[in-house]
Amino acid sequence: MLCAEHAAVRERYNTEGGHIDCQDDPLWHEYERTLDAVSAARPRTLEGVLAKARAAKSEVTVFEGVELWDNTVAGRWAIDVVHDLLRLAGDAP
Repeated sequence: MLCAEHAAVRERYNTEGGHIDCQDDPLWHEYERTLDAVSAARPRTLEGVLAKARAAKSEVTVFEGVELWDNTVAGRWAIDVVHDLLRLAGDAP
């Protein structure tokens, strides 16, 4: 739920926000809130890991399906997804 919320918040910010300074934009604050929450999430199910992977993919999709993974929070989330999968399989702490 949280990961889908983040993707929706990001989409809303990209279409409706960014017209004022970030500090004054409530959509930016909502984006930061969900970004931080997804970053801190440690999924306990395969469905949760897939949700985080989908959030990462939505974070890197810039336009017309072009994905930019390098130097983004989604790159870190991709690493998290690997660790989450290994943890779920009992192969990592």
